Amino acid sequence: MCHSTTTLKLCTCATNAQELPHYWVLHRYHPDTGVMVVGQLLLGDYGLNLGGFQTLREVIDRQQSILEQLTTGTPFDQPMALEDNDVLAIVLNNHQGAQRMVFYYSYQQGTWEITTTDCFELKNYYEELVQGKAVYLSEGFHLSEGLEPSER
Repeated sequence: MCHSTTTLKLCTCATNAQELPHYWVLHRYHPDTGVMVVGQLLLGDYGLNLGGFQTLREVIDRQQSILEQLTTGTPFDQPMALEDNDVLAIVLNNHQGAQRMVFYYSYQQGTWEITTTDCFELKNYYEELVQGKAVYLSEGFHLSEGLEPSER
């Protein structure tokens, strides 16, 4: 069972996690997925998406805080058999349009590190292993920070 704590907690008890406001997905590298997604990325003149943060520094601080909690604690609510090249996506503010933010972390040699990826790479070379609800981030970084009470 997953309860709010003072550290990041990634709960596996949620079904349809992608409908939640804050969720996570663990992807396992599997080059023979049999899926080939090809497309063209078209970007409008939207500028840099800061996901509701005021500055790029705030985005980097949030990403770094999550990384610290992944590497120093036990973020999952149950034991996970992690392997090198696993990719963890943490999605914040899922239903908030331009405030939606996705952070990616790669598991390498027994620890997490910040990484970048895109939806095409994940669909073509990874399979979704497990997903769930992201509950709480410590050090003053609560998941719903900055949202109106009705949006939490």
